[in-house]
Amino acid sequence: MNAIKYAILLIFILGIMPAKGQVFNLEVKSDSIIGEISPLWNDYWEINIQHGYGPHTWFFPNIPHTPFIEDPGFVDAMDFLKPRSIKVSIGTFIYLPHVDYASQDTNILKTLPTEFYRGGNSLTEADNPDNYYFDYFDQQLDALDSVDVEPFLNIDYMPFTLASNQNPIYHSGSLIPFYQVDNEIRTVPPQSNEVYARVVRNVIRHTKGLFKGSKDYGITYYEIWNEPDHPTNNFPTFWRGTEYQLYDMYEAIVNEINNDNEISNEIKIGCCSFAILNADQVNFAETFLTEINNNNTRLDFLSIHPYSSDPFGSLDTSKLTLAQNGIDLYAPNAELINTEWGILNGSSLAFTNTLEHDLVNFKDISMMLDRDVKFAHYVNLVEYETSNGNPSLGVFTNNPIQEKVTAVARTNMNKLLETPNRLYIEGDFNEYVIAGKNDDESKITITIAALKPEANQTYIINLDVANIPFESDYQVTVYELSETNFDNGQYFKIINEFVDSLETISISLNYDEDQNSGRLFTIVLEDDNISSTRNFLLEKKNVKLYPNPTTEQIILETTSSKKITFQEVVVINLIGEKIKHYQLDNLEKTAFDVSHLSNGLYFLKIKTSQGEVTLKFIKQ
Repeated sequence: MNAIKYAILLIFILGIMPAKGQVFNLEVKSDSIIGEISPLWNDYWEINIQHGYGPHTWFFPNIPHTPFIEDPGFVDAMDFLKPRSIKVSIGTFIYLPHVDYASQDTNILKTLPTEFYRGGNSLTEADNPDNYYFDYFDQQLDALDSVDVEPFLNIDYMPFTLASNQNPIYHSGSLIPFYQVDNEIRTVPPQSNEVYARVVRNVIRHTKGLFKGSKDYGITYYEIWNEPDHPTNNFPTFWRGTEYQLYDMYEAIVNEINNDNEISNEIKIGCCSFAILNADQVNFAETFLTEINNNNTRLDFLSIHPYSSDPFGSLDTSKLTLAQNGIDLYAPNAELINTEWGILNGSSLAFTNTLEHDLVNFKDISMMLDRDVKFAHYVNLVEYETSNGNPSLGVFTNNPIQEKVTAVARTNMNKLLETPNRLYIEGDFNEYVIAGKNDDESKITITIAALKPEANQTYIINLDVANIPFESDYQVTVYELSETNFDNGQYFKIINEFVDSLETISISLNYDEDQNSGRLFTIVLEDDNISSTRNFLLEKKNVKLYPNPTTEQIILETTSSKKITFQEVVVINLIGEKIKHYQLDNLEKTAFDVSHLSNGLYFLKIKTSQGEVTLKFIKQ
């Protein structure tokens, strides 16, 4: 059966005839790699992990909040979603879990669980482990560690004893505190930049198992402060200092990091989640970056919050452009990171719970890939409000934690993880398509965000996949996610599958509106001959890695009755960098020295005579 017959068959299976509506033509060029596919759809902003979800205590003081790890659905939800990165805060959260967090009593404020440092304002005090209280902080990190997610740590909180103003003034714009940082103590510059910098350094060392604790949480990215340029009701909400004071504090922190040989080259330090809401805020960020440039100060990444002013928009690409221009001018070696994005407009929150919202966001993800954005932390992971019954932000509901359609859409996109080499696409709406192939050219994945058609119309997408590199028959599988599929629990519905051998194939996708949304299509092409060995090796019992964790060496050996020999091994760190490459001579057992590696989690990409497999190990 040829490719045209397959297209006709697909139309029949969908039960839709292309009687009317627009026709869109797309072509994926399988021989043209234009970059890498970074899983930007799988990064999240979530600062309520430990305080969890619940009502605003100001109104419901007797109803406790539920930490995520105590929800029976949390572990399964994370296993389903498989987030890459979750941005957490060292002390900030939304919706007060207890009225003490809005207290005017300084004796109470000094001993809150989030008060991670309670020592004096001196370097001697800052170096005393007894002055640190990491229980709340560690509980957040332990929750993420339990589900194998790397934290992205935001240090945006001024301990009481270090703050330059210790008078608890609240500037929330109302009489009802919303954020913990509505309290001015938390957001003023420190009394001493040097002391605060030493405290920050010791916090980072703690996360590496080097200070008051031995557990390495595998964190690479550390962000200093949050939206220092954001004004509310004429008061800066998150930073009550100037851009010069911000720079001076940041410089002191960088100096501490650079002088610590155990962590300096193991982490990335950056700033500051700029909001860039207006011209004044552009000037604020530009002044900060000018100081970075003038003083040749380390800036591993620049972070921003490119929210859109469009009530139904999630991303303002003009803010990405401003940020990239700032990097090019003042910090050319810095990475660009989106640490918050999504819809915040209250009138549009219901839209965030639709598949159409995710289809629109697909274009934003594609544009961020074009700009080499490293992370894109979407707001947010779990709904935090439980009292008003209204739509709320989050890809999961709460009580219990369960997936919304947006979580399912993002999980469907995870099929792209196996094909990280991004392919060139041309056609009518190519910005809504992401395609990739794997390194050994045995698999191609194409994901299409098919937006809602106009009323009573059927849209037709004609997709050509050209220059397919497979040397023999290959399997083609077409998946569809719609609102109805979600309601029916058909999260990965296969609407067609067939075998072909042509170098170029054509597939027609025909669809109409479904519950006021379009569809998410995923097409997977896989070499039949190679896939059988891949599936065999993905049963990880066939390859044994030990000891794990390890301090000195790791040993690899095969455990299958079928003969497998090792040909090549690559050691990869958590941010995808290739650390070491070993070329082997078809060995059935081999050992590697890893004593030189820094402590943390690593991946072994192993090529064998029967295919490839990736395993994890921990260096202690």
